[in-house]
Amino acid sequence: MFFLTICGDFRAFRRAVYAFLACTAVAFVVLPRDSTEFRFDKVRSTGRIGDLSLGGNQSPEGSEKGCSGGPTR
Repeated sequence: MFFLTICGDFRAFRRAVYAFLACTAVAFVVLPRDSTEFRFDKVRSTGRIGDLSLGGNQSPEGSEKGCSGGPTR
């Protein structure tokens, strides 16, 4: 989505945001307990996807560490 804003394609950016919000809303309607657990608990858990120092760790903490110049393998 960052690419869409850089290129100035704001219609595509809006569509991507709306699609994400719609899919998230459908997930909360279909599986409310699982969606809540994932969004507010599991997404912050780095143990399920690997060590923070791994380059492929795309968790919020892993991305933060990668952007801050932390060690990567």
